[in-house]
Amino acid sequence: GDCPDGGDPPWEVKADSAELEVDGYAVARNATFEMFGIPALWLPWAAFPIKRERSSGFLLPEVNSTNRSGYDVGIPFFWAARHDLNVILTPQYLSKRGVKGKAEIEWHIENGSKGDLFFTMLSDGEVDDDDPQEPFDELRWALDSQQDWRLPLGVRGKLDVNWIQDNQFLRDFRDMRRHSSDRFLESVGFIDRDFGASGWLQFLAGARWAQDLQNPDDLDRDKELIQRLPEVELRALARPVARLGPVNLVPSFDADYSYFYSRRKASDRLPGLVVGNDIFVDTGIDGVASFREQDGAGTVTSLDQHADDFTTAFGPEGDGVFQEGELVGDRGHRLLLHPKVAAPMRLGDAVEIVPEIGYQATLYETEGQSFQERGRLTGRLDLRTRLSRDFQPGFISRPVTHVAEPFVSWGIVQRTRQRDNPLFIPGTAVPQERIRLLDLDNVIDDRADRVDRFHGLTVGVRNVLLGRALSSVEDPETGEITYVSDQSRLVADVTFAYNYEIWGNRLGNLVTDGSWWPWADWSSSFRVSYDSSRNDVDEAFLRFSYWGQQGHSLSVWYRYLNEIPEFFEEFRTDRDRLDDFENDFDQVNQLIVNGRFALNPQWALTYDVGYTFEAGLFLSHRGGIEYTSRCRCWAMRLTGDFRRQSGFDIGFSYTLLGLGQELRGALYVHAV
Repeated sequence: GDCPDGGDPPWEVKADSAELEVDGYAVARNATFEMFGIPALWLPWAAFPIKRERSSGFLLPEVNSTNRSGYDVGIPFFWAARHDLNVILTPQYLSKRGVKGKAEIEWHIENGSKGDLFFTMLSDGEVDDDDPQEPFDELRWALDSQQDWRLPLGVRGKLDVNWIQDNQFLRDFRDMRRHSSDRFLESVGFIDRDFGASGWLQFLAGARWAQDLQNPDDLDRDKELIQRLPEVELRALARPVARLGPVNLVPSFDADYSYFYSRRKASDRLPGLVVGNDIFVDTGIDGVASFREQDGAGTVTSLDQHADDFTTAFGPEGDGVFQEGELVGDRGHRLLLHPKVAAPMRLGDAVEIVPEIGYQATLYETEGQSFQERGRLTGRLDLRTRLSRDFQPGFISRPVTHVAEPFVSWGIVQRTRQRDNPLFIPGTAVPQERIRLLDLDNVIDDRADRVDRFHGLTVGVRNVLLGRALSSVEDPETGEITYVSDQSRLVADVTFAYNYEIWGNRLGNLVTDGSWWPWADWSSSFRVSYDSSRNDVDEAFLRFSYWGQQGHSLSVWYRYLNEIPEFFEEFRTDRDRLDDFENDFDQVNQLIVNGRFALNPQWALTYDVGYTFEAGLFLSHRGGIEYTSRCRCWAMRLTGDFRRQSGFDIGFSYTLLGLGQELRGALYVHAV
């Protein structure tokens, strides 16, 4: 090991006898592996590579303990398949579930293409096929892969595959747990290419496939879920093509084609609940018809156990109105065309004026409705100016440049007949008012199949603060010192905006959205959306992050949403079947804190916590202690992790950060 003078080596091997081969292996008998001078492993016989290049071999064991799987021990084997290909194979033993295998592959080639793949599988001894609370097979597996290909002729391909055999997998195992809060587990693949000197013409072709993770997840709806196979997009970005007097004409064009497919049409399964010509199946927000809803024992004892039937509980089932969570009933083609033309101009040297008009046409050809179409006019007008001044606040020693950009945006979307058209992309149950207000493109270019008319006005101002780092210059003759700006950096970016809906005569939202970087080790962002028509806060978000040179760090996140959709939130029988849910979540009101405290350069404490004020519950706890060797060549960490959905995990990991000067950064220990 490469340790400071007088320091203990991070690791070493002691043996009664050993045979060494240069650029080969060291074969040892009666060998002891020591970490930091403490015996950690004894082997009667072992072979260690002493090659200059990386070699295949076993890595140090992985040890974890979880509520759901018991003790978990894995022995990774690293295979140096090629210079640009790594493979790690890990057989694991889980005391509650049996033997589980993992494979991890990583590759990278010279043209910039790269990718990775993770696959795991087990025959789960904890699964009982006759238990209604475990409605899945004992053979369970998961796949996670990201690929990025640089192909000939300037074509780029990307693939992001995420797949699990059953929805409970993300709670039972540590693998892919980052997706545990997702509504859908999506896999996406596409190829794209830009054309023209500036890339003004863009082409993309791909496909999307999603798995339904929404509860009640014991009643799987994956076969009825609508997928996009394929989807093709063509974009012609705005660029001047002609001049009409003093005005440039700047056209742009969007074209989107998708084939919407489901393995099984929901309208064929539940014909009695179909609305219109296979538009959707009126099952209510749980996506399950009342006569199929099961109790904790997996049997249908009474109708509407999820309490979403309009006829029995005044819920959304059977009301004839689409709700998020209900299943789309049709399959077919959709082509969306949206040509636009703008005429940007300037009023003197002060005001930028950009009028734009467009027409969005949507064409359908489906199994249930044959040919349908929708057309609507869109228009907008943007006015913007820019003001700037330099000043020096009393609490700041260097000048600051304040750039203010007042703006006014007006937009209109024509009302059009669309009620009886196919419904492949529904609108959101709770519109993102802040996002729509700050960028009118989200209103004008809305891709949903049900779009309300819009006529609104947004007024606001964007504020940018630029701090200047100064260097002093002394005049050699007079000795006078002057300050010269040699660089600038962004200190703050804050936008205030307010909108008014002309159709409906409704006061809209007042929004504040911004970020602040007062010092090099401080970052923060915030946003607040206030609904003036209801005198209530719609949304609030605050993030603060600090990191210090000593190794300390602190991150605080707060998020508030006044209204959340009802789809798949809580159903009382699911608490019996999956025992991981709580009632009465009507808002998002959460605080997340991540911290690291460096006791000294070697030792540090870490702690993360998530808390919801809405129900007074801790969502997660994660604490740990970590040690990094003085030579920065190895580290170890002990962590404990508690999550409301998956229970308690505890794990120990040891990582080699470097082996001497030549192999610094290697992560492999080899023992056979």
